[in-house]
Amino acid sequence: MPEPEKEDREILRFFLSAELGHSPDPELSSRCELALKTPITKDVCYSFRDVRARVMCSAWSHMEKEKLPFSESVRRAWRETKEECSKAGAVI
Repeated sequence: MPEPEKEDREILRFFLSAELGHSPDPELSSRCELALKTPITKDVCYSFRDVRARVMCSAWSHMEKEKLPFSESVRRAWRETKEECSKAGAVI
């Protein structure tokens, strides 16, 4: 049986790949870094796909850099993204 943390990372990798339109590969982190460097706009916030891709990339970053569990990473990423969208004038 896979380790829970490894399984969580694989689940997140799958979702990120789907949201970013790519197959899972080692360059996922670099694509997420690029996505997170892009300033958030109302258009991103109101785009079903774009906002979720940003949240999943942020969650991936929390898991990689801070070693947070999957569920905590996703909750934190949503909270941060909602705050950023609010500053951009978009309430989600």
